[in-house]
Amino acid sequence: MDAQPIRLPSPLATLGALFQQRLRSMQRDSTVTKIVDALVFIGMLLALSLSAMALDAMGLHYERPGGSLLGKIHPATYVILLALLVQLGVSPAPWRRINSIIARQNGSLWFCLTGGLLVAQIVLVQHLPFSPVIDTFLLPIALSILLINADAAQLRRLELLFHVMFAANAMLALFENITGHRLTPYVAGTYVVTHDWRATALFGHPLVNGVLTGTYIILMSFGRLGAMKPALRPFAMALQMAALVAFGARAATTLLVPFLLVAAWGGGRSLLQGRRFPAGVWLATLMLVVMTMVATGFIGYLGYFNRFAERFVNDNGSASARLSLLHIMAAVPWAQLWLAPDQQIVKGLEVLDGSRYGLESLWISFFLTYGILVSLVFFAGLAAFCLDIIRHARKASWLVFIYFFLVATTSVSLSAKTTEFALVVAMVLVFQRPRYQASTSLA
Repeated sequence: MDAQPIRLPSPLATLGALFQQRLRSMQRDSTVTKIVDALVFIGMLLALSLSAMALDAMGLHYERPGGSLLGKIHPATYVILLALLVQLGVSPAPWRRINSIIARQNGSLWFCLTGGLLVAQIVLVQHLPFSPVIDTFLLPIALSILLINADAAQLRRLELLFHVMFAANAMLALFENITGHRLTPYVAGTYVVTHDWRATALFGHPLVNGVLTGTYIILMSFGRLGAMKPALRPFAMALQMAALVAFGARAATTLLVPFLLVAAWGGGRSLLQGRRFPAGVWLATLMLVVMTMVATGFIGYLGYFNRFAERFVNDNGSASARLSLLHIMAAVPWAQLWLAPDQQIVKGLEVLDGSRYGLESLWISFFLTYGILVSLVFFAGLAAFCLDIIRHARKASWLVFIYFFLVATTSVSLSAKTTEFALVVAMVLVFQRPRYQASTSLA
């Protein structure tokens, strides 16, 4: 019986097979990209629309005692982590993908390592709940990985989402401030606050609203926006400035002034150097100036600014509560303060000092909760992460982080469970387009 000749595939058939394989791979990658982009959009929508107060009002026990661990984590965190798992899980070489992420985001790696040290301190040493760390620090890391590599179309969609949600938040704040009716109850722990006139709107606590609104205004001043026409920018910024009054955000408003002066100086210098602005921008600015003068006089006559101005004179003990933190630090035993303060002692000192506002300082609150040693190591990782974000964004992004941490110094901020840092990181990466995507940016 004659042997059958071996048939070698022709070069044309080999190229055809490779082309079909590549086509199927591209179709799979395109589908995965769409799924990941959709999940990121949904996650950002949840983060912008569901505050801690809204989740508590829905009965999830997000900040209140009791309930399951699953209810202690924000829904946006679940969606964003799912998007990251989908992106990594379908990769043909997931470990190679992780190595590329580490090479691209060295600061995020150090932040993860210091975050692991913080979790070990919380769980193994102090036996405290670790759920606040997930929303406050894990969510920003996941968002940075997803957004640094996002394409221009996805960034444009997210930018539009931010514009819509911040406009809705500002208008709701004005409505709450004028009418006295809130979308969700103002809750502090288990206590329903009824004496505070400040609006809570979509983002929840007035201080969270203040720092996020101020961050948005800075990004509007320095960012290259693609989803908003230049003529609309002055009106959008004026709406947010009015909302700052409704939130009663003293620190966020006061610290915003020098940043706006820097932006104005930069714009004036560009004008003197011969840069031309569209006629619509000039017309919109002129209309805004006239409208602002008329509206300010009218609402000032109605007393809209009275309560906000009164907070600079009488803050009901808020400033003295921040000063009392130094007394509490001095009363905590030195060995505990360095390693792991006893929270029962700290709570008892708060009661004795008459503090009604808690540990109203990010840095001191960290020291009094986790100890100075672990806190300093963690802050080093946090700084590395912020520098990592700045490195992948435009140069004005460092102003955002300076403003954020200055305002955070006057409040609990990152020492408690919050999504505000994740939103700030997302806004920086969306408004301050990543540098290596500048050529494809729609800005």
